[in-house]
Amino acid sequence: MRFRRETAFRRAIRQGRQVTPRRLAAAKRRLEREVDAMPLFADEVRASQPTPAQRIARMDADATKFFQAMRDHAARNWRRGRCALQQLPPQQRQAIIANWNASPLPATATYFVDYLRTKHQLEIPET
Repeated sequence: MRFRRETAFRRAIRQGRQVTPRRLAAAKRRLEREVDAMPLFADEVRASQPTPAQRIARMDADATKFFQAMRDHAARNWRRGRCALQQLPPQQRQAIIANWNASPLPATATYFVDYLRTKHQLEIPET
């Protein structure tokens, strides 16, 4: 089974941002706004807050986890779609792949699974 659409498997852009003075200043302003939001508890809020550098590190770690989860989701959808195609006879499978390759839809995993479900009424197995 071969897909000919060039954008079907795009390489993910690596997320890596430097800790710059501008990001540190923005993190510091955000922490100050949290303190200003509760003036009666300013000391307690300030004591429980991370430093601006720690906040940036946590945000970067969260972003990395998020992008990895999105990549895992896309890979899972590609596998589900290919599994559904493998259940079909070769002639029907080739016809569906030819239609998909000619389709104007974006060549992403989500669109591929939806295309198989809606256009060809295939049962897509859950993984």
